[in-house]
Amino acid sequence: MKNYKNYLGIISFLTFLFFLSNCKVNAQIDYSKEIIGIWVSEDDEKWKIEFKPNGERIDYYEDELIDNSSYFITNKCGEYIRTNNELFLKWIDSDNIEICLLLNNIDTNNANKKTILSITTEKGQLETFIKE
Repeated sequence: MKNYKNYLGIISFLTFLFFLSNCKVNAQIDYSKEIIGIWVSEDDEKWKIEFKPNGERIDYYEDELIDNSSYFITNKCGEYIRTNNELFLKWIDSDNIEICLLLNNIDTNNANKKTILSITTEKGQLETFIKE
């Protein structure tokens, strides 16, 4: 009986090590690098947003320029400060209006092999974009 318990303990320990070795570390994503590129709305494929490395954000609809602004990834927007590593995707539009969206995630590790940008609007609506 004692050998059985030892054997069971070894199997449990090896199983634990196996699962631990297959778990991915939830590393901090560098959103300022991952956001660079052109993103297509999942809800409306005619809407594209381009984020450039110099902080420029360009909106296109049906491949026509509709807005150009500066964007920031920050934990502060107006009087609101996010904690617990939560970030805003913030920009100042062409009318000088500050817009803040909650940056949920940029998922580069999913089953579809697509990079997905997930944001929540000020009205609580979830918006997702696929990187071209």
